[in-house]
Order: sequence, then C-alpha cells, then structure tokens
Amino acid sequence: MKFQIVRGAREPEKPTVGRLLMGSQSVFTLELPWRDNQPNLSCVPEGTYRTVLAFSNRYGKIMPRLLNIPGRDGILIHPGNTPHDTLGCILVGTSQRSNGVLSNSRVAFKLFFEWLGMACRYGDVFCEVTYA
Repeated sequence: MKFQIVRGAREPEKPTVGRLLMGSQSVFTLELPWRDNQPNLSCVPEGTYRTVLAFSNRYGKIMPRLLNIPGRDGILIHPGNTPHDTLGCILVGTSQRSNGVLSNSRVAFKLFFEWLGMACRYGDVFCEVTYA
C-alpha cells in the first residue's frame, strides 16, 4: 500500500508545503526548506520510503517513521504547526495558511495514524515524496 506527499514548488529558504494523500483523504504537510538533505535542517528528499509504526524515544510512544532515507535517520510524521516544531520531520495539519502555518495538527495526525495503522495490517506501506 502507498500514500503520497505531493509538494508545491521548491522555494529556497521557504518552508516546504504540500499534501499527504491517503486514498480519498488528505491532510496538509509542512517541512523545513530544502538544504541539501542535511540532518535536522532539511526537508526529506524526493523518493519512495517504507513507512512503519515504531517506538519513538523522543515522543515515548509509537509513531509513523520513514525508513531508508539516504543520510538521514529518525524521520517521523508528527503533529506541529510551524517549521520551529520540526528537526527535519514531516508535520501534518487539516488546514494551511498562506505562510505555511498548519492548523489542527493533532486532528490531522490522528486521521493519518489511524489510516496508517489499518494499511499496515495489509502488508508493507510506502510513502512516495514528490514535487507537483
């Protein structure tokens, strides 16, 4: 099974915004700007990554984790509203303002977490990250 993160145009030093598409449902995404895939400073590079539910030491609970990102480790999808809420992970929200700030991130995260939990029951799940 697969879900997609489709981003708008890459703009230097501006937050990376997009949509996370899971079947007929979607939420907005927010990441750091592209900074040559530097850990803790850059958005996730384009590609397809296996996604699992795994324990996060930082959050102390099971979280969605993207695997096998070149040069990166510990990339999660989690709640957050602004680029200050991430160190290279992917934030989700139900709406997005023109400056990229997300709203209702916990609602969006719950929706995605439930979808991912169901999808994992049927086998491996992959996240395809692209630009529109």
